[in-house]
Amino acid sequence: MNVLSSENPSRYTTRTLYAKSTYQTFEVGTYTTDPLGKFWDIHRLNKLRLRCFSYNNLFDSIRITQFYCRVNFHTRPTVSVQAPVGTVNTPSPVVKWRYQQEEGEPQKKAEYRIFTAVQVASSTFSPSTAPPVFAKTVQGEASTYTLPTSLNPDSYYVYVRVYSQHNAVSNWAGKAFTIQGPAPGVPGDDNAGVAGVPGVGVPTVVPDAFTSSAFLQMRDSSNLLSVQQADFEIATDPLGYVPTNAVLTRSTATYFATGEASMSVKASSAADMFAATTKIEVVGGAPVTIRGQVKAATSGRTAKLLLRQYDTDHVLLDATAVQAQATDETDTWTEIVATGTTLAATKYAELVLQVVAPAINEVHYLDHAGLMYGIGTAWSDGGHVSRNLLTSFLATGDDPAPSSDAWVQANSATTCQRVTATGLGSHGLKTHQMTYNAVSSSIGYRATGAVFTTPTTGTNYTLNKPAGLADNDLMLAFVTSTSHGTIVPPLGWTVANTSSVDDGSTDIALWVLKRTGLAADPSTWTGAVSASSSRRTAVVVAYSGAAHADQQFVVDNVKTDTSGALVHQTQTIYNSDPNAWRVAAFAASDDVSGGTFTANKQPPGSSDPGSIMFVGRSSAWKQHSDTTSFVINKPAGVQSGDLMIAAVGYSGQVDTATAPSGWTQVRRLHRSNGGNGDAHSGDFTMFVYKRTAGASEPNSWTGTHPSSEWGQPKMTVAVAYRNAETAANQFIAENGGTARGALSVSTGTVTNTNSRAWRISLFGATTPFGDQWDNGDVKERTDDTTSLSGFPDVHMAFSDSNGQISTGTHSRTGSFSGDVFTSAGWIGIIKPLPLSSNPPPGANETERVDNNNGSSNPWMSTAVYDSNGVAAVGLQSVYGTLAPGSGTSANAMSSWVGLIKPAEAAQAGTAAAYTNTTVDISDVDETVITSAKGKVTITAQFLGSTAGTPALGVEFFRANQKISEAAALGAPFNDTDWVKSWASFDVPAGTTRMRPKLSAIGRSVGDTVQFDRVGLSLGSTPEGVEPTWRDGTARPEHPVWSKPIIEYQDDDGTGYGDAWRVLPGQKTVGAEFEDASGNLLYTDHTIVPLHNRRYRVQTISYGLAGDRYASGWGPASNEATFTALDWWLKDISDLSKNLRLSVRWENLVVATANTATQFQPLGEDYPLVITEGYKSDTFTLKIHVTREEHAALKQLLNSGRTLLLQSDVDHSWWVRSIGDLSSDLLPTGQRRKNPRRYVTVTFVEVAPEE
Repeated sequence: MNVLSSENPSRYTTRTLYAKSTYQTFEVGTYTTDPLGKFWDIHRLNKLRLRCFSYNNLFDSIRITQFYCRVNFHTRPTVSVQAPVGTVNTPSPVVKWRYQQEEGEPQKKAEYRIFTAVQVASSTFSPSTAPPVFAKTVQGEASTYTLPTSLNPDSYYVYVRVYSQHNAVSNWAGKAFTIQGPAPGVPGDDNAGVAGVPGVGVPTVVPDAFTSSAFLQMRDSSNLLSVQQADFEIATDPLGYVPTNAVLTRSTATYFATGEASMSVKASSAADMFAATTKIEVVGGAPVTIRGQVKAATSGRTAKLLLRQYDTDHVLLDATAVQAQATDETDTWTEIVATGTTLAATKYAELVLQVVAPAINEVHYLDHAGLMYGIGTAWSDGGHVSRNLLTSFLATGDDPAPSSDAWVQANSATTCQRVTATGLGSHGLKTHQMTYNAVSSSIGYRATGAVFTTPTTGTNYTLNKPAGLADNDLMLAFVTSTSHGTIVPPLGWTVANTSSVDDGSTDIALWVLKRTGLAADPSTWTGAVSASSSRRTAVVVAYSGAAHADQQFVVDNVKTDTSGALVHQTQTIYNSDPNAWRVAAFAASDDVSGGTFTANKQPPGSSDPGSIMFVGRSSAWKQHSDTTSFVINKPAGVQSGDLMIAAVGYSGQVDTATAPSGWTQVRRLHRSNGGNGDAHSGDFTMFVYKRTAGASEPNSWTGTHPSSEWGQPKMTVAVAYRNAETAANQFIAENGGTARGALSVSTGTVTNTNSRAWRISLFGATTPFGDQWDNGDVKERTDDTTSLSGFPDVHMAFSDSNGQISTGTHSRTGSFSGDVFTSAGWIGIIKPLPLSSNPPPGANETERVDNNNGSSNPWMSTAVYDSNGVAAVGLQSVYGTLAPGSGTSANAMSSWVGLIKPAEAAQAGTAAAYTNTTVDISDVDETVITSAKGKVTITAQFLGSTAGTPALGVEFFRANQKISEAAALGAPFNDTDWVKSWASFDVPAGTTRMRPKLSAIGRSVGDTVQFDRVGLSLGSTPEGVEPTWRDGTARPEHPVWSKPIIEYQDDDGTGYGDAWRVLPGQKTVGAEFEDASGNLLYTDHTIVPLHNRRYRVQTISYGLAGDRYASGWGPASNEATFTALDWWLKDISDLSKNLRLSVRWENLVVATANTATQFQPLGEDYPLVITEGYKSDTFTLKIHVTREEHAALKQLLNSGRTLLLQSDVDHSWWVRSIGDLSSDLLPTGQRRKNPRRYVTVTFVEVAPEE
């Protein structure tokens, strides 16, 4: 039996069957592909054939009664489109779909295609054949994809179909949506010369035959108003207008076209009323267009739209040169349009709506307001000329004030608030202010809020605000529950950590939340936990003088215990901040009765005092001069009772030394180098000292030695250990050894008799050049040198076992990397505290909360403690002891311990503020980062109660970790006029978030500094050029950068055709609008001689969230014709290297690669030609160069970049040089002074630069 396909019967499968005398069913085979190896589909099945032949006797017969196939098929998957749908405010929406396949097969891939609503309305429309606006295939199981391009405002359909793992394909599923994304204006030229009619998106083009280039001039015509000022669509943004004889509100009842809101202007008297924008920075001598849609609520009035113009000193220059008026109506919107030119001295402008003689309480509306460069410029959405990353509230301080964003103290000497804006050049009605209140030295306990407890089954909890809460206080909330789970914090709170036991019966969960508070905060917050429980407790503890919640903590950790022990030790953490406070929280579940907690940083009396631990080292003290004293610096983190061990090393022989007061000499080690023992001899002397730290220790101690001529240079270093016996009882054993001229030295041998002891080793030497000690002990703690390099240096290193050691004999050998004159080694066995000397039980942590929740099983106890003062530097933990009402065990315990970071240390006289949120730039398009050249600029204007100097800074974060900070002083401010300052900084690599920080120096207690018009913008201006401030917005679709995209068409004599191409080089030589004027002067160096070229331009805006917004394309420019004068070789990345070439006058042969190839099919008369057409050119030039031109040519050819070669005829190429360079030196009379050459270069045409 053969299975084959009618398409090609020469390929088949074979199976031999042995027939019987009765009918029998045979399975010929199971196939996943047809006999030709192609996957099955309906067409392959229709071509399936069975061929049967037999080897039977002459009179035998074979009878076949049935031939059939059983098709095991995979069910077609289904798909439904879930997004985008309805009106979408971003031009780059997220496409989301739902994949289903009843047999559970995963999705292999998905296709989506986007069409306009006009296309879909066609009677012949099919998503499989119609040309899409955009199409994408997404591989894998992803079910969402963000459109990687931008769509213009219009109505669209998105169609999606999916493939299963076995290539079963769904039907297309579609969904309608409308893009209503904010679009920038079409760029054009306000010069009415060769560009024709100005203000309609037409750039001016001026050809330059000498440099084979064209100069393009255009201006960004986007609306200069902010997002809110233009159409009032953002509920959380300030209006951006200042009223006179009026009350201004945002109205959602009346709006223009398809908007959502307008501005209501309500008369507060019968006099003319005005609504004026805050001051907009403009340039003088520029054509402008103002627009506004007006409507009356009840009575039509004369409405005027005018432009007030001010100079740099905020003096009004004019209010009539640009204005128009109309009578507004109640049943329709009326547009008022005026055009004109700003005065030469104009620096600021206000767009003003004036309603003449309204009745009191009469309402009129304004919408679609605009101030644009150009004559007769169309209205466009606001905000596209702004690069401000901040919200409008953070930038200006004007109402409404959101609950989430605020400026807060950046050091403990400052408080922040909003006040009424005053002074010449003020912005809006409100402004931010910081007040200097003098330096606060430490964290302080503020208060504890009322404890929330409930014995009722549920998931809710309530946080109660502590009494007396002040601005910038740190609030810590502790929520406990008898069910394991997760927590949903209230708005404005952040989960800091979770400690939870999940064993199904004795659960206990502890959540720690954090928030920076304001005095105006609500009295309560509500939240929920994920798992219902019968016991829930919540309490808030507040602290003053702490750093912002986003910066907390120095370190924190959690721990759980299900052993039933009543004593629970938190995790051990290391404190590196000497001004931090320690806070600990405990939660316990008990099935017998509730209990009370006590907390102590020392363990209870019946437990081990703890193992020896390393505390810290001192900074090394070094002396190169001839003196008779030495200084031992205190090791970091030392507490009362710690053991300190110090070493003093001398270059030379020192027989005796007087230890500092309170220090005891352990051993003196000396090794001679064979000389007289003076400072140059190479001798080494080392003293070892010990001391027990008291309750109050100085930062250093001073000792002496007899001769100033011996023992120079010298060095000291000290280390400290905790849970060790006092110095008087140290050491279990100690020993030392010396060596001369060897790279290693042994300590000698000691015997340990205590299995809880630690080993410490010390190695020192005199060396000609300092390097490092190796192989001293398990953990090196210090390694320092006097670093004279040439004079005998002292080099010493402490190391230890970093843990308990075995009993028996011990010795260590230190090896030095470098030359050694003489050396010494010392070893000591540190004796631990005996078990019998534990501190007494009890509480020495300050209790803030001790709550018992429940009257039956389970009982739950919640307790919070703090150090009520600074915690020592070093390792520490807290012991919580539960005293149950009855019984001797607990079900389970959870704990948290953390170190509160103090507010940033305040320099005396410095007030500082930063935002309580950071700006996330991780989604900003890479095009913006490249265009900004890795820079960020911060701007602000200041007004003080007294004169002073501001500082402007930016903090940089990777995720939530601060990685860098930069700051610079601004222009001095005064107490009458607002003064603008700015600074630009490099953005560190890896930055994903930024935060602005403003400060003022030289402040006295009670001084205030107001700040407004704050901007945080990517990019920078040239040195000495003032950046333009634009307002920000809270709208998620938030433009932060805009730039033109230039396209061109060439006419080589056959016409322009329909295709437009992106002008090469725009990525390399960025086309950017000027900050204040919106002007762009761009040189196109890529023209083709003897061709005609024309251009068109659009504006692309890039959003903070990765969105892209595109204007429409403007009309084609005037036609520019380029004559041919010279050959040019150009580097688009560095136009200063462009070189005019003198090419030898001879025939130029250009070879164009042809991809065509042929083969002759058998049985055919003619060959078959397969081709992709002609490709790139290759040609050779002989270039005549002088000495200087030869150097410039070689520099260009060696740049490794793609170059543009323009001929003196009708062609140009993007090229790379290939092959060898040959150079013919010409026999001229100036050969020795100015040699001339013919350089032969072969070029190949390559892809153009972007």
